Amino acid sequence: MSEPQRRVSLARSQAEIVVVAFGLLETVSVGITGSVAALGDTLFPAVSLRASLIQDFSSENILLRLRFLHSMAAATAAIYVLWIILKTPKSNGRVSNQVVMLAGLLISQICLGILNVLLLAPVGLQLVHLLVAELSWVLVVIASATLLLPAVESDSEPTLIADFTAPFGE
Repeated sequence: MSEPQRRVSLARSQAEIVVVAFGLLETVSVGITGSVAALGDTLFPAVSLRASLIQDFSSENILLRLRFLHSMAAATAAIYVLWIILKTPKSNGRVSNQVVMLAGLLISQICLGILNVLLLAPVGLQLVHLLVAELSWVLVVIASATLLLPAVESDSEPTLIADFTAPFGE
């Protein structure tokens, strides 16, 4: 009796691998630029929204001049998250809970970021923004891995763990 044939594929295309790699790097850059923005907001608090915007473009301090990079990185990472949401396969015509949570966290992060700017970055709000960012990171990594995990096609029942002992003899 022979074992059923299994075919393993890493992803649907090389382009998906490249998009996921760059998307994850962009997501990391959001965290890095967010750290710089939070440090600048904490060390050099603005007295008004107008003063804050002026600091972004005319300050001698590098922390304040780099603050706008966080918004730019967040916008491109949001595009990646939307791509993940659209690429995640639906089962039985239903969207997975993971995708719903990821969409909710994306909307929450955008709202928290805007609120952070409007309220001149109070520390409590920065911490909530950071918490939602960490939850978002976990879900983005899981969703990215779901897109790239090997899909095992088999002639028999689907299994979660492939039998790796077969190539080494019995």
